[in-house]
Amino acid sequence: MLFVVALSGVHVSAVSAAELAVKKKDIAIADTYKIKLKDKNKLASFHYTSSQPEIAAVTKKGIVTGKKAGTAKITVTQILNKKKSVIGTLAVTVKEAELADLDSMEQGPPALWHQPGYYRSLYNSGTPDYLDVGIKYMHYRNPQAEYWYSSGDEAKLLLEKDGAVVDTFGECTVEVFVHETYRKKTRTVGSVEVLIIGPHLANDAYTWELAKGDTLNIRSYIRSRKYRIQISDSAKPDAAAVNNISEESLYRGDEVLAFEDLDDSKYGRLRAVGVGSRYLHVFMYDYMQQKYTDVFGSAKINVTDVQEAEYIKLYDREGKIICNHSGDSMLIDAYNTHDVPFYTVPYKYCGSYEITSSDESVVKAVLVKSSYVHDMESTSGCIYLTACHPGTAEVTLKAGGAETTLRVTVNEQRVRTNDIYYMRAYFTYDGTIDPKKVAVDSSDPSVAVMEIEEEVIQKQAYPNCIKGEFRTGAKPGSATLRVTYDDTVLYCITVHVEKP
Repeated sequence: MLFVVALSGVHVSAVSAAELAVKKKDIAIADTYKIKLKDKNKLASFHYTSSQPEIAAVTKKGIVTGKKAGTAKITVTQILNKKKSVIGTLAVTVKEAELADLDSMEQGPPALWHQPGYYRSLYNSGTPDYLDVGIKYMHYRNPQAEYWYSSGDEAKLLLEKDGAVVDTFGECTVEVFVHETYRKKTRTVGSVEVLIIGPHLANDAYTWELAKGDTLNIRSYIRSRKYRIQISDSAKPDAAAVNNISEESLYRGDEVLAFEDLDDSKYGRLRAVGVGSRYLHVFMYDYMQQKYTDVFGSAKINVTDVQEAEYIKLYDREGKIICNHSGDSMLIDAYNTHDVPFYTVPYKYCGSYEITSSDESVVKAVLVKSSYVHDMESTSGCIYLTACHPGTAEVTLKAGGAETTLRVTVNEQRVRTNDIYYMRAYFTYDGTIDPKKVAVDSSDPSVAVMEIEEEVIQKQAYPNCIKGEFRTGAKPGSATLRVTYDDTVLYCITVHVEKP
């Protein structure tokens, strides 16, 4: 028996044509790009043609190769069910390599430090110092080309083709060219101005004032690869003495100025250990002659014994004065902290300081005196404030006859149920804190509990600090949260929790 089945009303959905994922593309000469399509039909095939194959060639698989600078259009044709349809055109621009604008990238001009024979000594030792410009900041680099450097003035800057700096000759500015060689043709990609900077002292002042007990981070003022410092009671430097004396002898200093270690550098920091005047001479090392030669900086250092201060200024991190006169005020939110830098006039004052708060239940104050007091733009120290409870307290700083008072008002911070609040507090403690022995408690854990980070941070330049958070529960009310170490209360606040 033969059955015949008739089908009618069957709907076949139309298949949409593929589309170009990208319709414009910039590529370098000799570089490639694979054309990307979206919504491709598996039954379809695609054909690619270039309007300018001598500029941008394309393969059967849709891989575009840049041939020379110019523009071309790549037409993409879809073939489906023996029907051809153009689905799009890719506009390709082939570009030659070019240097980036360093100023727009906020890179600024590259710089080299000059000391006679410095780079030559590195080059001969097999570790050349490369001039890292051109290649690193280049757009549309040809992957098959060779890039090399040349100096605009070899009497000032001597380079190898690979950019290795062979030597520099004094302070100056030299134009360095970046070249490209491709298929036996050479062109200049561009050039950059290179600054050659000789050793010098960053501070232009000939006389520096220090107080007895003060320190001077001399290394931050010296711009040199290798140098030696000579402390002398004579304004005339003695190069022979510098070369003949041992580093250990130089390192000892004398009864007015002495050296201190700073990051394993013998010539990092000077300490004024006595009263008097000394001359500081800084000698450049000549790598060609292998000895210290010219003095690139000298300064007279006067050390006085300053025990009286005239006045104290408090300001914020942006340098804005926040306390011109004793009694000025500032606001802090409860459970928060604030740092208040200050400087003392005269800035070379190195006497004692005293910090007090009229109500430590409102705000606690911790003072840290800076180790580096150089000028009036630098801080003499910093006051670290911890806001505990709403209210007003007066924080008073005294310094050898000078005194200033900052009225601090702590605003109430509303605390909601089922929430988390970040907390931080400064504290002082004589001795070493073992974080494992720090305890936290709450008068009512159903209202609020406190958690602190595992470590109690301790740094030489800052006071001890506790960081953590307190969490509120579903129950409104009040809870007193405390952080203690042995029998000492490090931090204590009372939070009042309310429903949203």
